[in-house]
Amino acid sequence: MSLINILDQSLLSGDLKFPLMDIVDRESEFTICADLPGVDKKDIELFIEDNMLTIKGEKKTVLTTATYSERSYGSFQRTITLPQNADINNISAEYRNGVLWVTVPKNIEISDTKIKVEIK
Repeated sequence: MSLINILDQSLLSGDLKFPLMDIVDRESEFTICADLPGVDKKDIELFIEDNMLTIKGEKKTVLTTATYSERSYGSFQRTITLPQNADINNISAEYRNGVLWVTVPKNIEISDTKIKVEIK
């Protein structure tokens, strides 16, 4: 299953998560773009465990009290399962202007073809 199919399933189930993400599936890599407006870089943690990529962090309040608020604050976490061909040892990330860019290189494609090996 591709990374994009995994995200599509969560959207179809109505299970919308924060941060919102875009994913681009290129020939040699996946690029994940996560919106994190108002989150300080030092408050973001990115890690891989059991072939799952997790973005974890906290958006801190800028006001101590508000009469009316539509903005959300607090801790967040989003975990996505990486495809089998993800090169988890070479993932890189950059944070700029409230957007986290994660590059996940692809390993050589895993072949689904069956190859018969002659026994001597």
